[in-house]
Parts: sequence; C-alpha cells; structure tokens
Amino acid sequence: MRRSVLVLTLGLVGGLGLMGCKSTQQKLQESITQAFQEDPTAGNVLCGYPVPGGGLTNVSVSAVTHSGSDRAGTGSANVTGTPMAIPGMPAPAPCSGTVSYTYDTSSSTTGYGRRRRTTTTFHVWNIRMTSRAGVPVTSMAGMGTPGMPGVPGMPSGRTAAMPGMASMTTVGMIQTGNLQMGDTPLTDGSVADDYNVMLTAGMPVTIVVRGGPSVTSPGSNLDVYTILLQNGVEVTHDDDSAGNLNSRIIFTPPTTGMYTIRITTYGSGLRQGMYTLQTYPGANPMAM
Repeated sequence: MRRSVLVLTLGLVGGLGLMGCKSTQQKLQESITQAFQEDPTAGNVLCGYPVPGGGLTNVSVSAVTHSGSDRAGTGSANVTGTPMAIPGMPAPAPCSGTVSYTYDTSSSTTGYGRRRRTTTTFHVWNIRMTSRAGVPVTSMAGMGTPGMPGVPGMPSGRTAAMPGMASMTTVGMIQTGNLQMGDTPLTDGSVADDYNVMLTAGMPVTIVVRGGPSVTSPGSNLDVYTILLQNGVEVTHDDDSAGNLNSRIIFTPPTTGMYTIRITTYGSGLRQGMYTLQTYPGANPMAM
C-alpha cells in the first residue's frame, strides 16, 4: 500500500507568482529535490532502512510528469540520492525510487496602491513512495504481530492487515502527517502511519499526537489513537490522555533499540485527516 511519507510545504516563491520564468515542471523538480535534501525522514523513506542524519545528498529528480493545471494537480517522478555519511561507518550506497505527489498554490497580498504585492507560493505535498529500486513498496516492510483484544491495560489488538512502510523520526522532532486511504490498513478497517524511533534504555520519552482537521468529519478534528510497538509487538497505547481527542504516551524503554509509533484513529473504519506527531525527551505529563 502506498502511504504518505513526506507531508510538507515547500517553497518556490516569487513576487509575480506563476508569471515567473520557471515552468511548472521545473518548480516540481526543484521542490521534490528540496524535500529529499531537507526532510529528516527522506533517507529512511527512499532507502528503506533507518538513516541517521535524515536528508540525502546528490539528489537527482527525473522523469517528472504531472496532470492538471499550472496551479494544482498530481504527478510522479523518479528520485535518486545518497544517504549522508556517518563517521566511522562504510560509505552508503545511492538509493532510488519512484514517487507520486500532489501540488497546489496559495496567494497572499500585502500593501496598497503602487506598494501592493502579491506573492504566490508553490506547494508540493503528499509525496508518496510507489516503488523503491523498481520494487513496489508493499513488499518491503515488516508486519505487526497480533495482539489481544482491546481491554484496558492490555494490547489494543489493532494490527496491520498487510505490510506498510515506516518513516523515521527522532526524539525532539515535530512532524506533520495525513491519514488517508492508501496508508497502512489495520484489521479493523482503519488506516495507520508508522514512525520508527530509536530509544535508549532507562531514558523516558513523551509522545504526543494531535489531531488536525478531519476529512471524514468536516468541522471537527481527527480523533487520534497512538500505539507503541517494539519488533512488531505492542508495548503500550493511548487514546485521549492529552485532552481534546489527542493522545499522549509517557514511556521508559526497558531496552535500547528501534521502536515504532503507530498513529491511527479511535474506533474501527476509515477515518481520514491531518495530525501532528511530537516527541519530547523525558517524562512530560503536561505535554498537550
């Protein structure tokens, strides 16, 4: 299943907006390049394994196609890049893949009369991996281990119905995501986004997920539900501890290793919308 892995607003801004000299294809190529150079999850997304340091070097974007107008549409592109080198470790090899994306524009006007200025921003978002090195992403990720029924204090039992792809995060980061059709499906009909995070034994961490605007229920926020797993096995979960339909997990890892933050929604069935994931070092019961 394809899933949203980079949800961000990128930047080509000009005082005359779309009247500038760059074509839509050039703007798309530069925006996607910037995403994979700067986003901290880009290395993990393109290469399929945790990449400390985040963004890629030597990024090349080719075969950019798009359908729609100059102001909005969808498209695809091929991306190649090399993870940043880590001191003391072998030089990483380049990675490649194919992405799909959505683009649109927004405008703002300031000033009056001869000082009036309109700035149009070009946005590329919902960048999704569709294949990595020619292989569909559905065949490249692990699958959760079935848990027990959703009894308070027990595993939630909400597991992946088929493989999905995890992004990478680090403690102290803020990331924005979008739950939507095509994300990792769960056995109860809902969907989820997974984020891998490295945690250290004995070092508490606070995980807060805030629901953004709901697509399924316009006018309200997404009722988020968060599950923490290690090696596919659930270790804890939370629904509304942060208040206002937001979840908060305070967890002290018993062992050092890679854990997975699974973000989904409360209840069964497909619910779509935006969310924000924020992780804090230490136990922070006031984090909301």
